[in-house]
Amino acid sequence: MDLGLLHFLNPREVFPTEPTHFSKWVADHLDHLGSALALDLELVKLEAEVGPFSLDILARVVGTQDLVIIENQIEQTDHSHLGQLLTYAAGYDAKYIVWISPEFRENHRAALDWLNTNTTAARNFFGIRVEVLRIDDSRPAVNFRVVVLPNEWQKTASQVARSAGTSSDQEQLNAVFQAIHNLAQISGAFARLLNPRTDSAFYVLERTQQCAVDYSAAFGRNQLCSEVILKHIEPAVNVRVFELLKARAESIQKAVRGEIIWDVQEGRRRQALRIVQLIDRLNLANEIDKVAMWTAERLIELRKTIEPGLDAEFARAFVQAKADSTPELEEEGARP
Repeated sequence: MDLGLLHFLNPREVFPTEPTHFSKWVADHLDHLGSALALDLELVKLEAEVGPFSLDILARVVGTQDLVIIENQIEQTDHSHLGQLLTYAAGYDAKYIVWISPEFRENHRAALDWLNTNTTAARNFFGIRVEVLRIDDSRPAVNFRVVVLPNEWQKTASQVARSAGTSSDQEQLNAVFQAIHNLAQISGAFARLLNPRTDSAFYVLERTQQCAVDYSAAFGRNQLCSEVILKHIEPAVNVRVFELLKARAESIQKAVRGEIIWDVQEGRRRQALRIVQLIDRLNLANEIDKVAMWTAERLIELRKTIEPGLDAEFARAFVQAKADSTPELEEEGARP
């Protein structure tokens, strides 16, 4: 077997300066950083002002008002940047505070851990190690490795359940979704896990296949569904992919617990398959951990079972949909 040799480069070989090169690259590739953070990010401003100082990158979590401050280094972490990080966090009242460096001193890791432990859940500190890699003589590539995580990211479903107490219905739904998020993140099954919304009865954990597939959890009146939604812009493609999946129904069913409901309708934009769990909404506060665990496990099983073959199935479905429409178009073109 002929394998390449992996080389770790000094970031300065690729990014000569921090503000002009590295910060600009990070701002242009927030999706790459967001994958490491499990956050969907959008740029607000480069070199954002904080009094007489300027923050490297100010971002926001898509669909929310949650601000993210990102402070970059292409050298080992230092006390000066730690102080800047805290100044910027206070200046923007940011929910997420991200420090990027190729090398974290142990006392700076400890400082971020201490901040995560001793601040409220509204403050989340991340330490991200940036690596620049090359295989043989290939183009260099950037990898973000998480070295410090907020405590909230590591909570178990039962911890979230205990915090719910006697909360409102929406807060209980939010607690279930947060617990599902945490369990899904720990599993490593999702390539780009999204954060749950706090004003909704459904939670899309991940969008794949160029946003044509949603893996989601959705509350009904007395049920919670683990769902795979096919939502390609071409309805015929969704139907065809659904048919290809259903041809594997027996093997898919064996890989998951709970009966799969195959919900397809011709002409409808979205097609779905789901597993339904009956719940007692009035008693949800006492069963958040149990409900979240069940739902997360089903979504993890569905993701691992269905996703690997979807690329090929979407490609075949798109070709077939085009082929099915061609005769009709030719016939119409032949009419006087």
